[in-house]
Amino acid sequence: MIGVITFIAALMFSAAQSSYLGPRTLPLREGTAEIHGRVLDALSEKPIADLEVQVIEVDTGGVRGPGPLPRNAVTHTDAAGRFSVTKISASSYIVRVTGKTHLPICFGGSREEPERCERIHVDDDQIQRDVVVVARPAAILRGRVVDHDGRPKPGALVS
Repeated sequence: MIGVITFIAALMFSAAQSSYLGPRTLPLREGTAEIHGRVLDALSEKPIADLEVQVIEVDTGGVRGPGPLPRNAVTHTDAAGRFSVTKISASSYIVRVTGKTHLPICFGGSREEPERCERIHVDDDQIQRDVVVVARPAAILRGRVVDHDGRPKPGALVS
């Protein structure tokens, strides 16, 4: 019964993950390696909470295209922008960050090449720390609503 529950949980993914990897993926293989990192805002350099972090194994076949189904794990950043994936096998991985407030980006990506993904290789018993992803805000809208006399309009609807 536990195996069935684990398998079903591994098949449930977010819309962002499904659009990137396709509808079918497998969980990461278990092992003794770990990847830890942080996601920072490109403008403020502050940590970003509640972004989705996909750790995708690239040694098991193409991320997109023919070959075995991709293997991945999904986690979220905490209040300090940190994420961790533990108990994974020795392999090469890419780390991709998505969310409602920031544009999708891979570890190693830049403003010019946000989908460029650098591989992170871990061996058995290795802990890869210091994986930093810098994400750009999706949009910033600032301002205030005033009436025709320049007085603030509390409760005004902006769409």
